[in-house]
Amino acid sequence: MIHVTIPSKIFSLTDRIGTNPNDSPEVQWQKTVIVRYQIFFIFAGLLWGSIYFFFDEWFAGWMPFGYGLISSLILILFAFTRHYRFFLFSVLSLTLLVPFLLGLALGGFVLGSTVILWSLMSPLGALLFDEPRHFPHWFLGYLGLVIISAFLQPFLRESNNLSPLVINIFFVMNIGAVSSFVFLLFYYFVRQVRERTAQLVERTDQLSKALDDLKAAQNQLVEAEKMAALGGLVAGVAHEINTPVGVGVTAASLLEDKTTAFRTIYQGGQMKRSDLEKYLDTAGQSSTMILNNLNRAAELIQSFKQVAVDQSSEERREFPLKTYLEEILLSLHPKLKKTQLTTQINGDDSLTLDSYPGAFSQIVTNLVMNSLLHAYEPDDQGQIAFDFRQSGSRLTFEYNDNGKGIPTENLSKIFEPFFTTKRTQGGSGLGLHIIYNLVTQRLGGTIRCESKIGSGTRFIIEMPTSNSQNSL
Repeated sequence: MIHVTIPSKIFSLTDRIGTNPNDSPEVQWQKTVIVRYQIFFIFAGLLWGSIYFFFDEWFAGWMPFGYGLISSLILILFAFTRHYRFFLFSVLSLTLLVPFLLGLALGGFVLGSTVILWSLMSPLGALLFDEPRHFPHWFLGYLGLVIISAFLQPFLRESNNLSPLVINIFFVMNIGAVSSFVFLLFYYFVRQVRERTAQLVERTDQLSKALDDLKAAQNQLVEAEKMAALGGLVAGVAHEINTPVGVGVTAASLLEDKTTAFRTIYQGGQMKRSDLEKYLDTAGQSSTMILNNLNRAAELIQSFKQVAVDQSSEERREFPLKTYLEEILLSLHPKLKKTQLTTQINGDDSLTLDSYPGAFSQIVTNLVMNSLLHAYEPDDQGQIAFDFRQSGSRLTFEYNDNGKGIPTENLSKIFEPFFTTKRTQGGSGLGLHIIYNLVTQRLGGTIRCESKIGSGTRFIIEMPTSNSQNSL
């Protein structure tokens, strides 16, 4: 167990040198690797210097040996001060300069066994441990030293105390060691790129699935909002129909009572001319009242039926725009009658659209309900106006209210899903988002909003008069 425990304790000790508890995992990894890198090169420098001492290259030997001693002091200083920038700069500077000086001391490229290649560790270390913007500076420094070495080569001594065999061995070792380091660095980067690419693909798949789930949930909310609006329409129309039906039932009940009383008088032989005239007058008034109220109820039912069917279907058909707008407003009467607002429709009575009436009904309904919720207080007087005109094959449809208006900072957000300023008062934030989707996707048009505080709000919708090109 000793041969396993001792290295693990050494690695555990190096992991703690210079690190701070608040360092990110990447910074901790960088500090750990460069400390181990420095320890390796300290021993390598001491060994290399000792080899040169053995061959009586004392001047050259003191350079790697001195490198090992100075690097040891820098490492100890870093362990106490934790000054990473100074430590990194010192390590990279020594790694850059010492091989260059050693090569000069040994006689240049060949006699120095290309030891200057070790200087390449400096820009590579900067690429690995420093900020990317600093790498070019270290690399240019390395190239500069190579050029200087080539320039100084003719002026250097032509021999040293190393045998040709040792020079060749060092030549192979230097090239092999530097090449191995470069390979390992390249391998590390390739592996990191692959790992991060795999993580990115996995994360993209997760985000794509989350986006699909979000779109599905949003579609469900939109459908729920549409059904809620339809349910409100049902409740409102049912309440509105209750009045004419109730009046009709009352008139019919009165007519029944008067008919029973008149039959009794007639069968008893006590009928007078005045009784007949009185009964006929009551029957006429009751019949008129019953007919008027039944017609009113039938009108409401017909309007609701068409609007409700259109809202719950996706079929395209031709419909007269102005008449259909009147039917929509009639179905919204239960909501509008509780306010002091008036409505106005301006446009060509004969204009016909070949489009999706359900989508159009939903748009108008949401615009009106949006004004009722946001533009006016309960007792405010105001006007809602619809203006439309045809230009060629395009329809320009404008919706105007003279309410409070929309703050400028909110204009860019009103079509976003779930954006509302009245969430506590029943606003879902989906009304205008539904309108935007219906206009741009179902009707193939565009919509924009113009508004100022205190000057009301205008929605301008431009769309084709025939949606045959947008049919599914």
